[in-house]
Amino acid sequence: MKSYVCSSGKIKVINSEIPKIPPKHILIKNRIIGLNHSDLLALEKSTRSKNDVSFGAEGVGVIAKCSSITGRTFKVGDRVGYMDVKCQSFAEYTLIPEDHVYKIYDDIDDLTASSFRKGLAAFMCLHDVYKPKKHSWVAINGATGGLANYYIQMANRSGINVVGLTRNSSKKGYITSLGAKAAFNWKEEDFIGDIKKMVPNGVNCIIDVCGQEFFQMGVDALIYFGIYISMGCLESDILVKSDLLSKKSLFFTTPAVNHYKLTGPYFALSVMSVQEMVSRHTIKPKVTEFESKMTAKALQALYSGEIDGSISVRIQVS
Repeated sequence: MKSYVCSSGKIKVINSEIPKIPPKHILIKNRIIGLNHSDLLALEKSTRSKNDVSFGAEGVGVIAKCSSITGRTFKVGDRVGYMDVKCQSFAEYTLIPEDHVYKIYDDIDDLTASSFRKGLAAFMCLHDVYKPKKHSWVAINGATGGLANYYIQMANRSGINVVGLTRNSSKKGYITSLGAKAAFNWKEEDFIGDIKKMVPNGVNCIIDVCGQEFFQMGVDALIYFGIYISMGCLESDILVKSDLLSKKSLFFTTPAVNHYKLTGPYFALSVMSVQEMVSRHTIKPKVTEFESKMTAKALQALYSGEIDGSISVRIQVS
């Protein structure tokens, strides 16, 4: 089969064996792969490794083969989605534990379903990591990305006030169209002052995907006893100093979807919740599709934030 790997900071296609199926696993023939922050980390890792680095954390396809030993009701030909940061999905076929696989609602297309890991991350942030009370204030950095695309809409329908932060002023209209109360360019504007005009004591929660460059400003925008949620560091890792947090008795966390949502029944129930919102059109994910030959360009677009919402790659085998 054809597999895509990161090699010295570039994407290349290799031939590999179709994996054998152990108990309680499923072999999926991929149609489309959703890109995530972990894929950028794999690309960066390949610049420091002599070996090729596999990547891919979620996808959509059809079941090609099921294990003879199974605890689920999947069958060959089912259209399914799956997610697991270890699944190395960027290939013609992916082998995945059956507990990380879900059936896709008939009225949801492949492209939309390929973004559900971002939806699950948003659901995790809103309901598990920090559950804001109605009328609370949350500021989300990286507000044009896939996670924010889901989170802002989910929070808005729950009566939570969201402020979107971006590095591109031209994106403000898109952010407020999702339901954000306001949008600011954190690189060029006094967004902390602007936020405190709306909520003088600061926001209850910061969700950030940038890293160290934004960290101090994010802390300054928080209320006493607020929480800083780091969902990835696109620029540089955050150096957390306890004395900085103790000035406001702040909480800091770096939650992982794999720990919160990819275990036991929580995965199935949470994915069902996301699918219900999408199926009922209470959440409208935005997903842009690239062809597999444009994977490098898709990853660059993910890194730069030039494309709003999520990004997915259609697997094409010549």
